[in-house]
Amino acid sequence: TPRLELCGSIFLPTPKLIAQQKFRPWNGVFLSEEFLSSPQDARRIVLDMMTLYRRYGVELLIEAPGVRNGKDLDLVQSLLKDWEDVELKLDGHDHGHAAVGDV
Repeated sequence: TPRLELCGSIFLPTPKLIAQQKFRPWNGVFLSEEFLSSPQDARRIVLDMMTLYRRYGVELLIEAPGVRNGKDLDLVQSLLKDWEDVELKLDGHDHGHAAVGDV
């Protein structure tokens, strides 16, 4: 039986992205008012999405256009670490720490 593999992408929750999406959103992209309200709320929502992706076996996709510099890469690494910490708290199991190349 063929197995369906799904990929789910995330937006990096940066102030620049939030400002851009508030005033000139990309065609076909809808981000909630909660996501657009602050980088902290956007980060929480992104972490929730990442947790759902893992729970349902969806491969995490971080698209290269969203990672433009060292600061963006630091944000990706921070999200991955926070994601692992959330997962450990939720299920009490150690999944190992993901590296950027693992996603």
